[in-house]
Amino acid sequence: MASLTAAPVLLCAAAVGCALSLAACGSSDPGSAAAGGVGAGGSTIPASGPPKVAATPVRALRAGAPRVVQFAAPRRYWCLPAHPGQAQATIGWSVPSATKLTVALDGRVLHQGIRRALPFAVPAGKADGIGVTIVFACAPGSSHTVTIRWRAGRSATTTRTVTIGKAKS
Repeated sequence: MASLTAAPVLLCAAAVGCALSLAACGSSDPGSAAAGGVGAGGSTIPASGPPKVAATPVRALRAGAPRVVQFAAPRRYWCLPAHPGQAQATIGWSVPSATKLTVALDGRVLHQGIRRALPFAVPAGKADGIGVTIVFACAPGSSHTVTIRWRAGRSATTTRTVTIGKAKS
């Protein structure tokens, strides 16, 4: 039964890695926006700088607590078609200084690694990043709270909490 669970979890973990890698790299077009050129009809397009992005507010961290550089979580989850009694959510992050990770679902700290009993968490890397896939029972109309805590050595913790609702069928 564990092998049935492993395939979709590993695919989602790979997807998180690809998504975070692309987000970190930015545009794949080396000539985008930064270089001038010739537009349609021969008109000159002036060179422009990088696009302006609104600054993201930075939360004050307790001394030594790891800083979350990237964090992405879905708002909804679906029951797995191949395993209708199971659902999964993949959450991605980059926390460069983190050395320890704790994942909780609805206040319960999860075992890390594939198990027969639900729920469990499958990290796709170490505490500093790439993410985790959480596998849990798919119940009608439920939502779940996921809490992730990072620590760097014996530092204070940094926490992110998200609520994920079940998508309508």
